[in-house]
Amino acid sequence: QMLEDVSLMRGLPNMRVLVPADYAAARAAIKLAAKTPGPVYVRMGRAAVPCVYDDDVELEIGCAYVLREGSDATVASDAWGGESGGALAPADMLAEEGVSIEVIDAFSVKPLDEDTITASVAKTGCCVVAEEHSVHGGLGSAVVECLARKNPAPCEFVGVQDRFGKSG
Repeated sequence: QMLEDVSLMRGLPNMRVLVPADYAAARAAIKLAAKTPGPVYVRMGRAAVPCVYDDDVELEIGCAYVLREGSDATVASDAWGGESGGALAPADMLAEEGVSIEVIDAFSVKPLDEDTITASVAKTGCCVVAEEHSVHGGLGSAVVECLARKNPAPCEFVGVQDRFGKSG
């Protein structure tokens, strides 16, 4: 699996980068790409993933979606089911311990929904970015670029450390 694709696509002028969290979001992303003038990169996974969205969901380029409200920490993810869908289960476990996690699906990595990200981090005070990508140049970089300009806050990154991915 290529782990540098989001970073490479983010660097291209006028490119939009979408990372759907599940099958329904993928269908919505393909429809968006087809009707949007100019280039759109849609990152697709091939593994079976938990459903995050209803089958008839309509998503927008430039939008992130709060999947769960929280107050103690923000988890922002752009991963195909595994991280954004998977972030809901750990949020449930942490809730049992009294920790309230806000989970955001960063469906549109470029353009990034800076308003949703900054509003969430302003509320929670910190952010964890979870991505099925290198920790360099992908969603984590986009989030900290945004926060550095608008609302500096502590961030941690869950992703692939400086190495190549394996496929097959």
